[in-house]
Amino acid sequence: MTREQALQQAQAEGITLRKADNRSASGYANVSVKPGRSKPFQAKVKRSGAMVHLGSFATAEEAALSVARSSEGQEAV
Repeated sequence: MTREQALQQAQAEGITLRKADNRSASGYANVSVKPGRSKPFQAKVKRSGAMVHLGSFATAEEAALSVARSSEGQEAV
């Protein structure tokens, strides 16, 4: 999924991609970057006190969309 497709999908679903509060390299909350990989953006949320990996993605926006769709992402908005 391209950056533009992820942004369009978020808009279509009526969800917000949360920007990071800190200086995250990805620019989005709960999205980290692992350079040198075909899908370098990692989406993670904290669930019941443990970090849960939601997947690896080609774009930061796609990873942020995954976070926003999660129950933890919905609660954070």
